Amino acid sequence: MAILNVGAPAAGMNAAVRSAVRVGISHGHTVYVVNDGFEGLAKGQITEISWFGVAGWLGRGGSMLGTKRTVGERDKINEILKCVLISYDQEEENIELQIITLPKTCMLQIVENVRKYNIHALLVIGGFEAYEGVLQLVEARGQYEELCIVMCVIPATISNNVPGTDFSIGSDTAVNAAMESCDRIKQSASGTKRRVFIVETMGGYCGYLATVTAIAVGADAAYIFEDKFNIHDLKSNVEHLTDKMKTDIQRGLVLRNEKCHDYYTTEFLHNLYSAEGKGIFDCRTNVLGHLQQLE
Repeated sequence: MAILNVGAPAAGMNAAVRSAVRVGISHGHTVYVVNDGFEGLAKGQITEISWFGVAGWLGRGGSMLGTKRTVGERDKINEILKCVLISYDQEEENIELQIITLPKTCMLQIVENVRKYNIHALLVIGGFEAYEGVLQLVEARGQYEELCIVMCVIPATISNNVPGTDFSIGSDTAVNAAMESCDRIKQSASGTKRRVFIVETMGGYCGYLATVTAIAVGADAAYIFEDKFNIHDLKSNVEHLTDKMKTDIQRGLVLRNEKCHDYYTTEFLHNLYSAEGKGIFDCRTNVLGHLQQLE
């Protein structure tokens, strides 16, 4: 059996690998671990692991095996688009590409290594990229008999966006991390009246983190990619907070998914709320970032 991590790191990934390794060994199987996701599987970065090889992994964050997300240059975008799944963040004129190698780009090498190491089962722990990758392997079974083996995906992503499951490893931890941060932010405003906080969560284009966290902490609004909004919605929310400042609760909390809108960025929301609330309330921003990926 071969075990690998794919996609962004999530809390609990290492614990899942540890459990799978020890359960496999206890049942008499030879267990391999693969470094750097599907690219590592293609390049032969495959190592047999022992019972004690995963000692101490239970409480460690990130991914001990590596998930292979690298950074590419902008001028390579045309080549990249042909062979990999990408996501990008644009800040002024600089664009960084997060590259996730999928099996279809290196199928022959993967098949050769599956045959070479006599792999009879593949356990992929990761998010949507893991799901996408295993789907490509399954679709290639008609062409490569080596891929007619047991394949399993353990969903592990803070975005909780893997089809076919309601919960993913790391998603609840990420929500609790975001919730705790928001509670601390609200607590910091307990002695400051008439202040609105805009908090940016991770999750890419998936609004799970922002939505569930907003419900848990009682936020005034949450902006997510799935629920389209426009300037009229923003105006309505500003008016709501303006009215709220006239009550006994003189603080506000607004959550924003990191990729909820191309133009209504966190900075834009901060400027809008600051301008429209001038003289009534002030505004602060907080970007939670990779804090949500910690164990």
